[in-house]
Amino acid sequence: MGCLKKSLDYYISMKFSIIITCYDREKFISRCIRSALHQSGIDRSSYEVIVVDDMSRDNSRKIINEFNNIIKIIQNKKNFGLSYSRNRGIKVSKGKYVLILDSDDYISEYFLKFMGSFLDFNKNWDAVASDYITVNINGKFIKRYSFKKEPIACGILYRKETMIKTGLYNKKMRYLEDKDFRDRYLKKFNVNVVELPLYRYTKHKNSLTGKFKIK
Repeated sequence: MGCLKKSLDYYISMKFSIIITCYDREKFISRCIRSALHQSGIDRSSYEVIVVDDMSRDNSRKIINEFNNIIKIIQNKKNFGLSYSRNRGIKVSKGKYVLILDSDDYISEYFLKFMGSFLDFNKNWDAVASDYITVNINGKFIKRYSFKKEPIACGILYRKETMIKTGLYNKKMRYLEDKDFRDRYLKKFNVNVVELPLYRYTKHKNSLTGKFKIK
């Protein structure tokens, strides 16, 4: 009975799921995971961190496994791509709100507290995005950006049910999967913006995240 109660409490209290997909990000993945784990102002039991390793060839897997007692790790048996990996993470997630966190980026310690509050108090908001700060590979701040003026495909907290209803990411796509998802999402749902710089977007030559327009 005790185990059953613990299991039920887990499902009831899980509010957020942070999903990180990783492929050859040994330089960044530890920083990314640590930012997801170190969230202030909310109970640790209210959020989970899920890392999907897409058959990395570098030391990413070894670094991820160092967190194996405090995060959920999914290892793909081969390199399936970003869309497949994100979908796999979303499908096993337990939170009602989902953040897709790029493995080379990281978030402010107050991301979940503030962004979650906006979704809690605005039931007509389907998702909420934050402003962001670009950083270099060493984490040095470069510039603050307005999401409204220069939106990117990350730093968005979604109601999980809206992602499911959109059909998740197209696993057949290896490129522009973010734009495809966003185009489909915005046909049914809205993304509102909080003008707080809570997302850290790393600028480097191998970055995959692109920009898109909000209609």
